[in-house]
Amino acid sequence: MPGPKPDVPDQEVLRMIASAPDPVVTSSELAEALDMSQQGAYNRLSSLEEKGFVRSRKVGASARVWWITDTGRSELPPLGS
Repeated sequence: MPGPKPDVPDQEVLRMIASAPDPVVTSSELAEALDMSQQGAYNRLSSLEEKGFVRSRKVGASARVWWITDTGRSELPPLGS
């Protein structure tokens, strides 16, 4: 059963968001892509938002979308590394 996956580095989470086909992701999409629980993905995204690496906005009644910031992109190694 998927869990919070604390061993997934922030860079891997940021890379997934940066390479997503859409400009925003949901915690459900992140959870599925990284094989973690939705709550674990939400908590990780919240932590990354506190660090300034991602931003979020509530859409609709209860959904929230997340996107990577320039600060978050600067945490990623250059392409080809």
